[in-house]
Amino acid sequence: MEILDCERIAKAKRAFTTRRIPTERMRMLLSPPAEPKAGDLVLARIEALGHHKSVELPSGRKAALAATDEVVLAYGNRYAPDQFEAIVPADLGPCHMVAAGGVGSRALAWHDKTMSPTAIVPLGLVTNSCGRVLNVADFAVAPQPARLTPPTIVVFGTSMNSGKHDNSCKPRAWFDQGRFRSWCGKGDRNRSLQRSLVDDGCRSMRRS
Repeated sequence: MEILDCERIAKAKRAFTTRRIPTERMRMLLSPPAEPKAGDLVLARIEALGHHKSVELPSGRKAALAATDEVVLAYGNRYAPDQFEAIVPADLGPCHMVAAGGVGSRALAWHDKTMSPTAIVPLGLVTNSCGRVLNVADFAVAPQPARLTPPTIVVFGTSMNSGKHDNSCKPRAWFDQGRFRSWCGKGDRNRSLQRSLVDDGCRSMRRS
């Protein structure tokens, strides 16, 4: 176990996936051997740039990456047909950053038109002062009491290019025909769908 000083965490590029975890909770580093789980925070070093040459910060802005940069990512599985198929590795061995939002994973395969993934070397799992590994699930938004709300249509997709955008746009046309007003929202870091829904005539919901 290694103590993480404030300066090192402040200098590291924290990814969007870690945005809900306060930096003051990031106090120690659990070095290998350790078995990561989906959602665990990891401090890693950029070994070689590949497809992702920048990382999205908690603010949503992008920070350019360079070899030897230290980043704080969250482990996770990913299946994106246009990019990578990747799984959480069984150890803290060298692996990859497989999403611009900051997902650490071991890439198994990637699209023919996609560059090889950015290579990272995990330095250890990030823990609190008691040595408990920080996981994004422990900082989830608290459930809110049910209350009367307007009818809501939710569109889920199992992967990239699964039809989320097209199926989100269709109800807007139906509402317009019935003279109803519609609002849109998107529940992840990528705002492109929300912008395109607004362009199609929906009103944007405020993000919390």
